[in-house]
Amino acid sequence: MVFPIAQPMGETISIYAIKNNCNTMVDAEVGHRTISVAHVGKIAIQRGKKLIWNPHSEQFTGDEPANKLLHIPYRKPWDRIINQ
Repeated sequence: MVFPIAQPMGETISIYAIKNNCNTMVDAEVGHRTISVAHVGKIAIQRGKKLIWNPHSEQFTGDEPANKLLHIPYRKPWDRIINQ
């Protein structure tokens, strides 16, 4: 089943899909790759320079400080739950 267009947009889409065991409008991989572009751009701005991004390893080439910015610590209580 494909998610019906008539449903509300936003977070509700994911909740609807979970409750009704159906797909969302955008595949998880597409969503991940789409937001990755924004994260890579933000990190490049923070570092103040051009960066080389490897989409296969999901790491910057030759810039360890930039790679450290890819993951931020989770807030409590999620830090304990996610890192189990």
